Formats: sequence, structure tokens, C-alpha cells
Amino acid sequence: MAKQARPAVVGITGPADIRTIAECHGRLLEAMKGNEVVHVDLAALAEADLTFVQLIESARRFASYAGMTISLSAPAGTDLCEILRRGGFLNAPESRAFWLHERGAS
Repeated sequence: MAKQARPAVVGITGPADIRTIAECHGRLLEAMKGNEVVHVDLAALAEADLTFVQLIESARRFASYAGMTISLSAPAGTDLCEILRRGGFLNAPESRAFWLHERGAS
């Protein structure tokens, strides 16, 4: 199956936590199967936990390996940033660029 050239948008709504991560994973995986570019929309994200961060980090690594692109439609919000900071996910410039949309971070 040929991949679509236009981006797929995966909206994450409500909580993205240990209780809902399987659904988030399924939706993200489905979008990645048929698209070279996937945007994750967090506008309606109510709350998240470390399982969500791990899912997105895994998707980023897979996308990079597969020649795909995954991005966030907007920078991570305050609550998600706290989880990222506590977990050490904002230490690398490329992680800060992805999660916070910081350009030229070093």
C-alpha cells in the first residue's frame, strides 16, 4: 500500500494515560501505516502520564527509522511539560525542538 503524501492528523482527546494508551497507540499506528507525515494534535488533551510520553517517543524513533515524520501540531502544554521535565525528556536539543517547538536549541 502506497503511503499518502498529505499529513494525517491524530487528535488526542481527553486523558492519555495508562487506561487509554492502547487506544492512543492504535490510532497512531493506523495513521503511520498509511502516511509519511503524521501530526499529533494535543489541543483537546485533558491530561497525560508517562505512558503517553513513552508512546510518542517510540513513535518518533520508529518514524525516523522508517523515513517518516511525526510532529506535534502545537508545543506541549504546561502539565505535559512538567512530565517531560521530570522524566528527562527535555535535555536534548532535538527533544526540545520536538516537544516545545524550539528552533535552534542547543
